[in-house]
Amino acid sequence: MKKYIFSFIMLVTLIVATATPYIANAEATDGDSMVRIFHASPDAPEVDVYVDGKPVVEGAGFKDMTDYIMLHEGNYTVDVYKAGTQEEILVDQAVAIEANKAYNIAVINKLENIEMNVVENSIDVPLNKTMVRVGHLSPDAQAVDVRMVGGDSIFQDLTFGEVTSYVTLDPGTYNLEVVTTGGTAVLDLSDTALAANQIYTVYAVNVADMVEAMVVTDYTMVPGMMPSTGLGGSAHSMPSVPPLFIGLLGMIVWSFITLFKKIKSA
Repeated sequence: MKKYIFSFIMLVTLIVATATPYIANAEATDGDSMVRIFHASPDAPEVDVYVDGKPVVEGAGFKDMTDYIMLHEGNYTVDVYKAGTQEEILVDQAVAIEANKAYNIAVINKLENIEMNVVENSIDVPLNKTMVRVGHLSPDAQAVDVRMVGGDSIFQDLTFGEVTSYVTLDPGTYNLEVVTTGGTAVLDLSDTALAANQIYTVYAVNVADMVEAMVVTDYTMVPGMMPSTGLGGSAHSMPSVPPLFIGLLGMIVWSFITLFKKIKSA
């Protein structure tokens, strides 16, 4: 009888030891946030970006946007250098990161006035809906409205450096246009496809006479699965259960039944 009890205890110990790293990993990743870096300064050179003195981006050129980078909650210093050097900081800024959120850090304006623009990205989209917002990052362009072609404005009087709140829409293809507040067309956004369960930002970038649009995915929610980020971004998923763990679980159940039968027949 003792040998059965001993075997049972050993199996319990083994299964707990196997499961512990996976449980610990799930706890360790909880509370992390996602941060994305965007080079939107039209005349700035390629840049390297450091977070608290550690390189996270190397050789990013105008209009380059990184995947999401995972950071713990806390306060960080973000430094931007000309690529390949650490002699002169082009711009630096303290950035506060809150847990379980997503952020976009854009390097904006012309080089002589280069600065950072930090905005929070939504990671919550209603099921089977789409969400979109607009960011005005063209340094010498005047204030603009974004509207349906021939229709009402969705966003009004948007000035440089401003990123709107999101609006929730039905998924579909939209004919949008960016116009000056006086009604002159600046940018044609016809046939802009907005898919279900996704969140977008439309950025107006470059100088006024060459302004262009970048439509980027801030977040993608897959129904019934863990959410994932757009543009190759990363998101934590729960660790998978190893086959060994499943096998050990079966063994512990079998051993418990055997032990119970032995005790009952004793």
